[in-house]
Amino acid sequence: MDLKKCISVSDHAQQRELLKPLIPLFLTAFTNTSQNEIKEKFGELANDFAGLCANALVREMEPKINNSDKFEAAKSISLQLLPGGASWPLFQSVRILAGGSGQCIERFVQGMAPIMYS
Repeated sequence: MDLKKCISVSDHAQQRELLKPLIPLFLTAFTNTSQNEIKEKFGELANDFAGLCANALVREMEPKINNSDKFEAAKSISLQLLPGGASWPLFQSVRILAGGSGQCIERFVQGMAPIMYS
């Protein structure tokens, strides 16, 4: 899978489908690697991948955030982010990529803000 192709796709559903097989590979290869090492090896592509992962995670959370029952929304999001939850691999990818840099977290917050305050 070509990461540059995934980055260039503007349709979020298609982007998520292209990203899906990359997440397990990324976790297998980089779980014990620091964000700085990843950044050193891949340069700006590491930030692009972090942005893709963060945006995909935000989009997975969006339907739950919009639930009118905030307790149920929080419960549902928590279950999704726990080990074994549907979003756990994406969450772990964002955590690894955010390690030593605020850029991934900034992208995550930028993606989350419109959803939280709409």
